[in-house]
Amino acid sequence: MKTAWQRGTHPPSCYGAPAMPRFPLILLFSFFLGFGGCREKPWPEGPPQSQDEQLAESVWVSRCAECHGRTGRGDGPGAAALKQKPPDFSDPEWQRIEDDDAELEAVILLGGPPLGYSPEMPANPDLAKTPAVGPLLVKKIRSLERK
Repeated sequence: MKTAWQRGTHPPSCYGAPAMPRFPLILLFSFFLGFGGCREKPWPEGPPQSQDEQLAESVWVSRCAECHGRTGRGDGPGAAALKQKPPDFSDPEWQRIEDDDAELEAVILLGGPPLGYSPEMPANPDLAKTPAVGPLLVKKIRSLERK
């Protein structure tokens, strides 16, 4: 004789109450796990809208995240090879100390050495051609702070 599981039917519920359908449970759990409706945030405030935001996100993913990591914690795949670990942008203390956005933008464009930062921080002179991208990358860095 086959059990309810072997027959492909739901097992009887406890205490004679009707078994709860699976779909609402799956939907409920997926919502709480973040697979439902409003999951899409990352870039600073949702997906990039303008061409400048798209370029800034592309630069973040292809260049910055290599050492700084996608979430800015200094844990990107290239960080292990560096002599000086990149800063953790999510650290509120770092955010408090490094409060000059213009200086952050200058480090992004000119690299670390001219401003007294790590010699391993490369310059990105090509970004000077699109002046809105530097401030957008600073905005990305600021958005990573843990609250």
